[in-house]
Amino acid sequence: MGSERSLCLTACACVLRCLSAGAGDLGSSSPSAVWLQWYGPDGYGNGQGCYVPENNRLTDHGLVQSATHQPTNCAGKSLPYATAQMSWKSYSFTYGVIEYRAKFAGGKGTWPAIWLLGAQCQPYGSGPNCHWPRSGSNEIDLTEVKINLDPKRPQPYQLAWQNVFNQKTGAARYCIPNLSDVTRNYHDYKFVWSPTSLIWSVDGVQTCVTHSPDHIPTTPMFVLIDVYLGKKDGGGPIDPTTFPQSTNLQYLRICPNGTVACDAAHASIFDDEFQPGVPARYPER
Repeated sequence: MGSERSLCLTACACVLRCLSAGAGDLGSSSPSAVWLQWYGPDGYGNGQGCYVPENNRLTDHGLVQSATHQPTNCAGKSLPYATAQMSWKSYSFTYGVIEYRAKFAGGKGTWPAIWLLGAQCQPYGSGPNCHWPRSGSNEIDLTEVKINLDPKRPQPYQLAWQNVFNQKTGAARYCIPNLSDVTRNYHDYKFVWSPTSLIWSVDGVQTCVTHSPDHIPTTPMFVLIDVYLGKKDGGGPIDPTTFPQSTNLQYLRICPNGTVACDAAHASIFDDEFQPGVPARYPER
């Protein structure tokens, strides 16, 4: 998630070990069992937030992933913010069409994203087999929302990034599409991962593409959804008066390559409509 965020995968391993103890089922308003809901300090952001499962909630309007300004007991430490992250526990896939409709957390200091990571890093983005950014531990940022540091483009406050990292050097290849504020408006996002290309689109318009073999993963990956907090080139300085904030995700579908319309009927690789009491659909393995 940007080089600083990605390089934290190994450095944060000691933090992430404490997460599994608090990741449980919160009932019908909780995401499906395919998702691991993290618990513990936000090791990717500025360390002021705590991932708590209750900040992942299913509503009639989809998944709401919240960041709040509230004292939180976090693995024995009091932190001023509560936030959220979840990832696939063990499911992964190789190649396909991903579609989702989302409005991302805004305010000042949030750093939300939907991204893919190589299955060797599953589920916590760390471990002895995770060697970012090498093959098997690759990273693709489907949508990463960061503070706008472009003096020539002062508005909006946050911009959506689309990134992929060279599996040999770690160098980022990125695009910043010109969109209406992604923290105030819903957009329809599409990503196509094939053996020869990576293609991003928003609202039916192609926004980024690469054909570089060194940037195209060839091994299974898993999905992560989160709201990190802080970091100079991530969420930026946190302003608690702009909280609470939330990412709203109406669905996440993955279809085989070549699918013209990746609707729920064709999402044979993965489909989560994020509705209370409705489990995600994916092939059992």
